[in-house]
Amino acid sequence: MSDSYDAKSNDAPTEVVYKDRQPVLVVRAATLRVVAGPDAGKACALETQRVRVGSGSDNDLPLSDTLVSRRHLELSVADHGYLLRDLGSTNGTFFRGARVREALLAPGAELRLGETVLRIERREERSSSIAPQRAFGSLVGTSRAMQEVFGLLSAVAPTDTTVLVLGETGTGKELVAAELHENSPRRARPFLVLDCGAIPRELIESELFGHVRGAFTGADSDRAGIFEQANGGTIFLDEIGELPQELQTRLLRVLDQRTVRRVGEHTPRAVDIRVVAATHRDLRDAVRAGTFRQDLFYRLSVVQIRLPPLRERPEDVPILARHFIREAGGRNPEDVLGPEVLEVLTTRRWPGNVRELRNVVERAMVLADGAVSAFEESTARRIDGAAPPPLPADVQAGAAPGAGASPDDDDEQLRMPTGVLDKPYKEAKDMVVRQFEVLYLTHLMERHGYNISRMAADAEVDRHLIRKLLRKHDMLAR
Repeated sequence: MSDSYDAKSNDAPTEVVYKDRQPVLVVRAATLRVVAGPDAGKACALETQRVRVGSGSDNDLPLSDTLVSRRHLELSVADHGYLLRDLGSTNGTFFRGARVREALLAPGAELRLGETVLRIERREERSSSIAPQRAFGSLVGTSRAMQEVFGLLSAVAPTDTTVLVLGETGTGKELVAAELHENSPRRARPFLVLDCGAIPRELIESELFGHVRGAFTGADSDRAGIFEQANGGTIFLDEIGELPQELQTRLLRVLDQRTVRRVGEHTPRAVDIRVVAATHRDLRDAVRAGTFRQDLFYRLSVVQIRLPPLRERPEDVPILARHFIREAGGRNPEDVLGPEVLEVLTTRRWPGNVRELRNVVERAMVLADGAVSAFEESTARRIDGAAPPPLPADVQAGAAPGAGASPDDDDEQLRMPTGVLDKPYKEAKDMVVRQFEVLYLTHLMERHGYNISRMAADAEVDRHLIRKLLRKHDMLAR
């Protein structure tokens, strides 16, 4: 059985609040105290790491109660309280008179195990002002929403806390994960990314956990999974909501025990990793629907960071546009971004979010070649629809129109790549196929605003193929 309380904003162990219009980082510390039983008076701090309770001497809070199992329960800080997990105890853990396997608890909650009663007590609340900043690494923004994001990143980056990043497609979830890694003590170790939605169902187990030779057809040699490959570093599990249910249990075990077992192997291997996960889905809805494990959700969301869509922070559009112009190596942004362009940019709703804005700016810079008037014209033209990513140079440089096209056709028409007929057959074919795939994907993205499910339905193909093609051509939004 699981239970929870109604989360309140002031139950969050770590959050950003505003006092006198200034952002303040609030850290609420707590203590786990024995209030009844043989060990009454014993206590330990509840910080960001897990606290284990049991009769074994290796627990964080060891108890002499003979009715308590060696490893009885664990508590860890979650986004809106404290996550309790019973570790398979013999006599059980009781909350509000009911036996529970997991529960999300508020300060003041009491637990009974054997003859012992534990209470979560709020110890202190520490507040520190957050200096306004225009950027956190490669993340840019001056809006209130982004200041809250930067405050949380500053607090959790130096720790090993597991983080769940929430946000629509294109808001920059992978950038957040990368900055958490770059600003942590693990920065010199690997940072590896696994997109749970882009890997075929039959391969994802091997990608995560590895396999031994002969584990399945085609397993010709031993292979380490991403957890072993990233040992000592950080793993970013993108689109965690797409992880098959049968693998959610295995992932939870890795997070709890910090060991992995390769497919076809019985001996676990120790790993030292930090996990950052992300999704564009509402995982609470998935938990209610029974498609995502509640205990895994709580385990991943020790700290939640929500990235706001660009339409909720239009004041960040000018600073982002200037940032992208500088990155593209173009002219001084102030020489390019006239009032008309800024008005067009800031009034658009940006369904593809920051990635779409970047693509619009980069494409306009390519087509305008840095000229102010041409940039304005190109930007205004592309902004009318959901802008696709800038076309690769070999796709942009079309020669004569292909069959059925005329020189007056729209510039998105499929054209023969320059010099293609002078190439060997295979190379020429690859060039034409590449151009077709990019233009076809561009067309889908214009119609569906980076929604991969709708793109796949329109193309009548599996969404895994769409993701594979987008990644192949570096068009996958984050």
